[in-house]
Amino acid sequence: MTRAKRKNPNRAGTDARKRKDGRYETRVTLNTPTGRRRVSFYGATAEEANNKKFQALADQAKGILFSDPGRLTVGEYISSWLTDTARYQVSEGTFSRCERTCRNHLVPFLGRLRELTRFTSAPSRPVRLKRA
Repeated sequence: MTRAKRKNPNRAGTDARKRKDGRYETRVTLNTPTGRRRVSFYGATAEEANNKKFQALADQAKGILFSDPGRLTVGEYISSWLTDTARYQVSEGTFSRCERTCRNHLVPFLGRLRELTRFTSAPSRPVRLKRA
């Protein structure tokens, strides 16, 4: 008699597997700002990879959307920061000015940049020169 392989519950993702490069990988489908997407999490141990996956699932249960910095554009980041963070930390007038400035000046110039993790002040220098 053969034992049936244990199945993960729906939306729990896969168990960690060892890759050829020695790292462990686990996958799960998460809600992102652009829709549902399959996301991989890596770790030095299977437990570490699974913990990253469980943290993302817990954040999703709280209503936080997963955003991969490698796929997120600067424009998307600015928009989400304005609506999620800045709106509740400043007055209504300040928020409207910040939102207008970002929409009219920053997003048209920097909005398409994808490399948010490697973003430095170099791309923003022409904005300052343009305004001067």
